[in-house]
Amino acid sequence: MSRTTKLLVMFLTLLVVTGAWMSAQRSGDRPPGVPTERWAPLTENSGIVLRDTTRTLNRDWHGILFVKVGNAWREVYLDSGPVRAVPLSQ
Repeated sequence: MSRTTKLLVMFLTLLVVTGAWMSAQRSGDRPPGVPTERWAPLTENSGIVLRDTTRTLNRDWHGILFVKVGNAWREVYLDSGPVRAVPLSQ
């Protein structure tokens, strides 16, 4: 791929992600009891609740991914611990 094509693809990707993020910010919908400053929306039906908002690069960040199914928010737990391989079949 040429440099121009790569830049165009990166720009379009950034545009789509920014649009989705802005749409999610406007929706104001978040799980019950979650303060605005700890809510990081990803889409209209998903977002991350940050458990550590000190925003330093030297500390692990912990959060809970929430996905909205119907009218209910479901939790998916995330942790920024060490990366490890998980076999697809066990």
